Amino acid sequence: MASSKYNPQRRSLLKNSLITAAAASVGVNRLVFAATPNVATTHAGGKVTPDAIKMLADKLPGAVVSAGDAGYEKSRLTWNGTVEQHPAVIVQARSAGDIKVAVEFAREHNLGVAVKATGHGALVPANNDALLIDTSRMKGLRVDPQAKTATFEPGVVAIEFLREAQKYGLAGPTAVSPGVGMTGYTLSGGYGDLPRVFGLGSDNLLSADVLLMDGRHITVSENENPDIFWAMRGGGGNFAIVTSMTVKLHPVSDVLSGVLTFDIDDAHKVVGALREWSKTLPDNMTMALSFFAKNVTKTPRPIITLALVYFGPETEGQPVIDKLLASLKPQSNTIKAQSYLSYFENDVQDPGYGFKNYWHGVLIDELTDPVVDILVKTVTPQDSMMMLLFSYYRGGVWSRYAENKTAVSHRNASWLLNGRAFFKGDEQVVAIAKKQVATLAQDLAPYNKGVPFTYLEYEGPSRLEDVYGAQKLDKMREIKAKYDPDNRLRFNANIPPAKSA
Repeated sequence: MASSKYNPQRRSLLKNSLITAAAASVGVNRLVFAATPNVATTHAGGKVTPDAIKMLADKLPGAVVSAGDAGYEKSRLTWNGTVEQHPAVIVQARSAGDIKVAVEFAREHNLGVAVKATGHGALVPANNDALLIDTSRMKGLRVDPQAKTATFEPGVVAIEFLREAQKYGLAGPTAVSPGVGMTGYTLSGGYGDLPRVFGLGSDNLLSADVLLMDGRHITVSENENPDIFWAMRGGGGNFAIVTSMTVKLHPVSDVLSGVLTFDIDDAHKVVGALREWSKTLPDNMTMALSFFAKNVTKTPRPIITLALVYFGPETEGQPVIDKLLASLKPQSNTIKAQSYLSYFENDVQDPGYGFKNYWHGVLIDELTDPVVDILVKTVTPQDSMMMLLFSYYRGGVWSRYAENKTAVSHRNASWLLNGRAFFKGDEQVVAIAKKQVATLAQDLAPYNKGVPFTYLEYEGPSRLEDVYGAQKLDKMREIKAKYDPDNRLRFNANIPPAKSA
């Protein structure tokens, strides 16, 4: 069996899999999307000739590649190795103008449009009926320390954003892996380390410049085009292509952070202690609890890790952590004081491209004893490839946002779970991984309180109502019909446009 190996002493165990942009199974996803009755019948489905591609290349010299060209293979790659795509043509955009030309070409040739910066959010492959816009070269980034805002283009990734903001003692919500694109992360809700401290990434979005599928370039905010702005904060890339966005920043300097490690036999004791400790948890303390099969960590036995981050000075954070340690004895403890930037740079481990992922995401009210039993059962078999990663969100800033303010739902949930099989291997390994994830999904079904958009996986759009609720989903489909009636932007966790009366 092939699997990835992680260092269980590092916080990266958690960061690598906590709330990164969702990726999913290709084959099952495609079947589900094709069979879903809600999908509009106006999908683009054209083809493009070599002569047409040459004409596009003449308009965008050096920016257009197709199969066989240098740069095509790199541009088509996605982070999740299960999403294998071969778009008809790729535009390596360097400006909003390039994106406009690409969209006009797609419309003229009846092609769907896929957008990729880092590929972390790829869910459905863009193939020969699609034009892929690669925005990874669009790296514009400006921090306004007086206004406490950052404006960036879609190629900017988390670590680039944070390094620039930290020059001024500022930070904003980011994904937990350094190479995740800021734009896709924000549009997908924007989970991570900071929701309890500063809200979700989408909560901190102030405005965006976007290109619509009809070729118009507009600005969206609470005051300009508020309908699409509402939908974009949690609805992903379903409605328009972002060419730049502006987000709020917050003062962030030091943190107290690290990982506690426990044996799997301590599961109930650890979770029981967390139940009590979390009752008085301050907003600026975040935690993530993980269960790892031994095949993932290459340890003799399955392990549990608890990642803790206190946003503030050590003198304030250590007493909070000491209350927890009074009732627990971890096998190891790496908690230390450091700058926020050092914490992010040094404790991040992203395996890069090529690994395969199958996962199941749910929101859970409480880690009850029956839930803990399921978690232990999932990671203890000899052939288990599972990582079960929980982020704690009850209370804090994100839960105080009005439920109808953005498209994000389920703000009263306590725990967000990403149950993932993460591996390299042949079809036999793939089959084992799928079965393990499906079993976890079935076991947790009675405790499932909803799904975050970021963790939509192989079930496809059949779970959209679990993400948003019926009322919000209907509203988003109406907005989709207004701004993308042909559903060109469908290579994603697709929200189909409402059908005309």
